[in-house]
Amino acid sequence: MATLNEISENIAFKLGDQFNTTLQESIKDTILNYRAKFIRDDLDRNFLSDIHFSQVGTVQFKEVNILTEFGADYSAITAICPDVLEQDKYQVLKSIHPIPVPVRLKSAGTSLYNFVGSTDGRKRFVYTTLDKFYYYRHLSYNLHTVYYVVLNKHLYIVNNLTECDINKTLKIANVLIKGVFENPADFYNACETSDKFADDLEFPIGRDMLMQISNNILRGEYPVKAKDGQTVNIKPDDND
Repeated sequence: MATLNEISENIAFKLGDQFNTTLQESIKDTILNYRAKFIRDDLDRNFLSDIHFSQVGTVQFKEVNILTEFGADYSAITAICPDVLEQDKYQVLKSIHPIPVPVRLKSAGTSLYNFVGSTDGRKRFVYTTLDKFYYYRHLSYNLHTVYYVVLNKHLYIVNNLTECDINKTLKIANVLIKGVFENPADFYNACETSDKFADDLEFPIGRDMLMQISNNILRGEYPVKAKDGQTVNIKPDDND
């Protein structure tokens, strides 16, 4: 499959302006918009395989304090709740890079990601919100469930515990993520899959959908430039 740079250059060539980089960047943005729309319509209506569109990779994490992560005044917090001095209780894992935004698929469920879990694909983590997690963590049958939240485009593992971890400390590890993302380049950047520029990597799209997107762009999104000696017919305004 072609890269996004190759696709946009090919469409720009058909528009008669192959070396116009501004046009190519505009075409890329249009392709992403069409792709997200067509994927959502196609998968929600037909429940087809997402193999042509999905991406799989690992996300790296760092340890942060959830109390101060979003700019809270730590001194004010400790004055109200003295127990926050036990900082280990509030340590969570945060993805080093922003995670890609998934296409809004009805069939994907609440989190919209196909999979978030252990790197071997055996253990699925459960999506939640912070307020719900503080309730769920006290349920006995959830003791070994790993929960994650998504805030400000970052993935947080709020209780990355191992079953044999007596002290319930955090364990820094990679997490496997799979999904159909609005911008495939964001996935490549988040997972650091290559040293290449993201638009020079494979663009996940079915050939039939790519043809439809290309035709839509060529037929209506952009005006076709007239070549030397060529006449462009313009339809008269019916109101004249």
